Amino acid sequence: MGSKVKLEGVMELREAIARIEAMSEGMKAGEVKLADDKETLVLHPARVVAVEFKAGQKKDKEKISLEISWKIVP
Repeated sequence: MGSKVKLEGVMELREAIARIEAMSEGMKAGEVKLADDKETLVLHPARVVAVEFKAGQKKDKEKISLEISWKIVP
């Protein structure tokens, strides 16, 4: 079974942006570190990634989802 880290909660938009920017910088550098209360993961993005963007809008809620995945190359 693989390892997972889950980060969720309510925060100021500027904090969410800072976290997204930190992940972006990590991806550019080839190493993304994510941690929760139980575990820390260090991911190494491949040169080619699969990307899925989703956006939704309801009467009282809007959201954006982004998923980026890749195959581990030995």
